[in-house]
Formats: sequence, structure tokens, C-alpha cells
Amino acid sequence: RFFEERVVSKLESFMEADLASGDMLHIVGWLNYYIEQVKEIRKLDVHSRTYFESNSTLNGDLKGAAQFSEAKTRKPERKGKAKTEHDILIPLMELEESENRAFSLEQLPVETFVNRFMQSCTKLMSTYVGRAFPRLMEYVTRLVDRDDPPEANPEGNYQTSVPHDLFNIISQEISVVSHHQIKGKHMATFAIDACLKSLTVFQNANMNRLNSTSDLEVICAFVNDSETMYDLCDSTLSMDLEPSLRDYPKQKDAVLDGIDKIATGFIQAAEHGVDLAVTHIFNVIQSSEILNEAFSDGWLNKNVNHAKVMCVTYEDYFDSRGSGLRYWFATDIYFGKTVAGVLNHALKIYVEGFLLRPLPFRDIKKCVARIRADRDIFRECFSKYLDVLVYGKVYNDTVFESHLKILGLIADFMESNVPQSYFEELATEFQSDVATAVTRLLFLNGCMTRREQLELRHLIDSSEYASVIPAPSGSAARFDMDIIAKLNATTDWSTTGVDDDTVASADSNQNIFSRMKQRMASTTYESDVKSSSNSQSKPEHVKTLSMTDFLTHR
Repeated sequence: RFFEERVVSKLESFMEADLASGDMLHIVGWLNYYIEQVKEIRKLDVHSRTYFESNSTLNGDLKGAAQFSEAKTRKPERKGKAKTEHDILIPLMELEESENRAFSLEQLPVETFVNRFMQSCTKLMSTYVGRAFPRLMEYVTRLVDRDDPPEANPEGNYQTSVPHDLFNIISQEISVVSHHQIKGKHMATFAIDACLKSLTVFQNANMNRLNSTSDLEVICAFVNDSETMYDLCDSTLSMDLEPSLRDYPKQKDAVLDGIDKIATGFIQAAEHGVDLAVTHIFNVIQSSEILNEAFSDGWLNKNVNHAKVMCVTYEDYFDSRGSGLRYWFATDIYFGKTVAGVLNHALKIYVEGFLLRPLPFRDIKKCVARIRADRDIFRECFSKYLDVLVYGKVYNDTVFESHLKILGLIADFMESNVPQSYFEELATEFQSDVATAVTRLLFLNGCMTRREQLELRHLIDSSEYASVIPAPSGSAARFDMDIIAKLNATTDWSTTGVDDDTVASADSNQNIFSRMKQRMASTTYESDVKSSSNSQSKPEHVKTLSMTDFLTHR
């Protein structure tokens, strides 16, 4: 108890002084060692014998030392006088009392003893972490501000030295702490509150730096660096901390959970880099004039083939004479994710651009043929990358074809009164926006007047039909229908091939769906007349349904 009070008192005076960081670690390491020794002593059977009584050799040495000390301080005996009982018993009683007072652990509250030392360790480590974190933050800031230019290795992969520089700094900090035998709770505190926290700050700062760049080589280096740092979390960070946490499972689990979150952050950063690479490619395409001519009369007459031009551009980015994203990315994983992202985005802008055409098509036959031809162009372009598209969740040919299916569905819808399955599949593609898409398609093929458009919207919004419109699946919407819905609302529907006067002459009791069914079944386009002799009749088992059947059947 005397020793404890002296040590704690000394520690308090230390903490009031400006201790060097190394001295703090040295004191914490020493206290941790002493705590372990006290715990080992506490395991002994102190209820029957004292610690020193259970160690006869040590006990004999202490008694001998005490007797020698007593002999030195005892007054010289007068020669010729025999020892009295008092002369013999009193020193022995004093020795026994001194031994029990100084060395017995029977009355020593070991838990309190350990807790007081642990509190001192916690205070010192808290002070040390408070100094270490700003130091690490300074290193992190320098690394981010350094803005290293990407360099290509012999394989053509772009990268920087930032990952290894960053983790070398973290490893050095950990080695300094572990050198002083800091373990368990205190090492976990340092790892979480200093090392992992500084890595989180680095991730945020590095992400902000990336968002300000438009250089595709810098983006590729960022993705590769993020993948490298993900690997270093396990190969370096976990390995450096493992010896100090090996015998402390609770603290070890807490640190490993923190490392997993950091590693996940690097994966998310790499995927964000892939999104930026896809955005960069389409920014270049949209800055050109090719999309302005999409779905124009030139496209309809095969004078303009914007799908072909775009696919050639994609392939130049992917793989062009030993250069391109296939080589700039360090692994096929993120190259495949990029190709899948370009495929999805290419189909997205194609469908949205088609639905945004301001006027109906005058030649539906040509329109349908062009859509199917464009689908074949996309198939030919992206089928070359099926080996890596698996990393973008395009696992096989079937999944690949399902991405292109939307173009076939639109072509089928534009062409004729199609089977019910096409309507259901359109609902799967457009989800809750299917009504907007269908309305727009009916406008483009000239089958809907302004009056019918308003009537259709009213019916769809009513309780009778709203309940059968598919709800969103929870995933991100594939198409942005907001601008298309606004266009629907402002469209001059009188420009379609059927005017309101023609509709008014029909039976007034006939509803919109009956009128549309008859019109779609009977309308013959100019181009259809020319090719009617070559057209094939539909199989008898294919059932043609009206919009009513579609909306009232899930």
C-alpha cells in the first residue's frame, strides 16, 4: 500500500509536468508489467499464508535481513548479564509485526491497487494519443497536398507512392508504441483513436481531391491506389497490431472491426473512382454533337449512326493499341466494373433520348428497324468484354441479353399491338414510371391524341388502376423519367397522326382503350403496306391485348 501511494503520487506529479512522449510510453509499459505481476501474486492462496510465507527462501532471506538490521540498532549488552525474557521476546515481536505490516497481502485490496494503476495508464495513454493524432494528421495532410502525378509501371498500370508512404508512417507509429510493451486496452486505444481515425480523415480528404479532377489517368491511379491500400490494411496494419493484441480477444475484435471498416472505405473509394471514369467518358461524348443528331430524320434514313459512333468511342477508351482502361487499371475487377457501367449508361441515354424525341415518327417501320440495328451494334461492341463484365454483375450471356432487352421491347411496342408479356416486361424495366413511358411511346407511334392522353393519365391516377402499377423494387431507378414526365405534360398531342375530330366521330360511349385497340389493330402505315406481302402472320397462340388488359392484370 505504501508503494502504491508513492507511485501514484509520483505519476500525478509526472502528468502535471511536460513529459516527453517516449517517457509516457515507458511509464505505461512499466505499469502494465507491474499490474501483471500483481495479478499473478493475487492468484496465490493468500487466505492461509502470505506470499512471502509461501516462498521459504525469500522469507528466510527477509528474516535474516531484518535480524541483521535489528542487531545493528540494538544496544550492546552488558557483559556478564544474562538475557532476560524481555530482551528475547520484544525484538521477535517487533520483527513479526514489521514483517506482517510491510509484506503481507492478506489485507491489501489488490483490485483497488490494480485499478489505480490502470487509471494512471489510461490518463497517460490519452495524453499520448492526443499528441500522436495531430502528428499523424500533419503527415496525412502533406500526402494529400503532395498531389503526386500518376506513373505507369511496366505493365501500364497507373499508380502513385502514396499508399506505401501512408502505411509506412502508420507502421512506424505502431512500432514505437509496441517497443514499450504497450498491449491490450492501451494499444487498442492508440490504434482506434490515432491510427484508424487518421486513415478515415485521409479517405475523406483524398476523395475530395479526386472529385476535383477530370483526368482519366489520375482517376485510374486513384482506383489502383485504393485497391493497394485495401490489401495493406490486412498485410501491414493487422500484422503490426496482432502481437500486442494476441492475448486480449475483446480488444483485438474491436480493432479488427475498425480495420474492416477502413478497408471497406477503400473499396467504396475505388468504386467511386469507377463511377467517375464512366462519367468522364460520357462527358466527352455529350460535349460532341453526335447526341444532337440521335433519333433525327438522318438517323431514321441511316445517314447518321450515333450508336456506332458511340461504340467506337467506348472501344477506344477500353482498349486501343495496347493502351486504354484495360491496361491502366491494375486488375480486371475494376476494368470490368467500368465496362458494365458504360453499358448501363449507354442504354440509359439511348432510351431516354428516344423517349424525349419531340415529334412522332412518320415511318414506324424504319424506326423499328433502326432500333433493332442499334441493339445489334451494342451487342457486337460489348460482347467482346464478357470475360470481364462478370465483375460488373453481368455473369453470363443471359444476363448480358437482359440488359439489351429494353431496346427490343421498345421496338416491339412501336411496331404493333403486342402480346401481354411485352407490357409486363416494360413495367419491369420502368417500374412505377411505366405509365409515363407507355404514354410517351404511344405518342411517338402516333396512336394517341391529346384528349386520350389526358383520359389515360386520369384513369392511371385513379384508384381503379393505380393499385396495379408496379411499385419500385427498391433498387436505383434505371431511367430518369422526371424530364420525360414534364415533356408529356407540355407535349402538343395534336401533332400525332390521329386528331381529336376523328376520335369524336366515334361512339361516345366507347372508352379510350377500346378506341386504341381498334386503331392499333387496323392502322396501316405507309411502309407496312409496301412490305405486307413479306410479313409473317402471328402464331395463333400469341394473344394481343389492349391497354385495359395490361393495366388490369398484374
